[in-house]
Amino acid sequence: MTTEMTQASTKQRNRTAFDNQAAAAKATSVEFDPATIERFLLAQKDINGVNGIRDLAKPSGAGASNGILFFTADLDNGSQTTTSELVLRYETDTPLIKQKRFDDEFQTIIAVNNAGLPAPVARWHDFTGDFFGRPSYITNRVHGQCPPSSIYAEGILQDADPATRKSMMLAVADYHGRLHAANIGPDQVPHLTRRGTGPTAIERELSWWFKEASLASPTPDKMEFLRRAHDRLIAVQPDPYTARLVHGDAQFANCMFDGPQVSAVLDWELSFLGHNESDLALLVLFADALNPVDEPVDGVPSEQEFIAAYEACAGRPIAAWEFFQAFNLVKVTTAMVFGAATMPGADELFTHYGALLTDAIDRIPR
Repeated sequence: MTTEMTQASTKQRNRTAFDNQAAAAKATSVEFDPATIERFLLAQKDINGVNGIRDLAKPSGAGASNGILFFTADLDNGSQTTTSELVLRYETDTPLIKQKRFDDEFQTIIAVNNAGLPAPVARWHDFTGDFFGRPSYITNRVHGQCPPSSIYAEGILQDADPATRKSMMLAVADYHGRLHAANIGPDQVPHLTRRGTGPTAIERELSWWFKEASLASPTPDKMEFLRRAHDRLIAVQPDPYTARLVHGDAQFANCMFDGPQVSAVLDWELSFLGHNESDLALLVLFADALNPVDEPVDGVPSEQEFIAAYEACAGRPIAAWEFFQAFNLVKVTTAMVFGAATMPGADELFTHYGALLTDAIDRIPR
């Protein structure tokens, strides 16, 4: 088999694996009735009455780590009744991410709201599951469209003309540059200081992912591969510099678009205190990894175009680019371990991304 044929086969698996994973997660999601939602809302201090819960619906597309339910509520705040379109996010019966904390994600969204960056507005929470029987929280619903995980196969990026597609993809790099410039640090997201262990932000984040892999009980050879990659990255990490809020799962599928603009970035459960080059490197990785070899999609920004857009909004040049490319590949490779139960082809993708990871570590300047 030629290298080009191998690349095409791997990219096809990439395009289907993430969407299949989301579909599998939704197949095991639970049902909620309007009465349960109403009881929860009536327990909130800023709600005097609930005059109706309707339009319950589960979205299609992305969303492998949370259960998601859309609904509309007529809420009485004591002076008037308003209609609110809302989203309930809740833990599934078989959580994909074992260390996920709904309270952390909720508090992170509040920090992003306070910084003025487009994200769902956090409203209420049930972290202990007293009402919904599982950790959950509610946000305002943001209108727009999200690409599927297989961004070039269907959906808004596939449907866009090349110039619009490029503009939309660069708008995501802009967002992550703005997130860097917002300088959301430990004072704004103190809950993230307990994520992982180690003396540096990079070591803490790598330790979190290594633990997540171990919780999935992988085969010894996979765990040993990840341990070696973990140790090699720590040995060549850049000198410490200011750690800021990083989204942590900067896929295009986690972006809501209103026309060509980003109206919100979703799914903050993998956020950490670290370096925003990591988000940018993941965007570049998926922009390439999902693009078919046999019929490349026009209008996909180059690596340098992504970097230039990010830097313009971040207000400073990127740092340690080769390191963060490898840093993201160890995460993607690890995800093939803990996502294996719901991701067809995960073993082959582990081998593929593991090879890319080894090469990327070798390219890091010493």
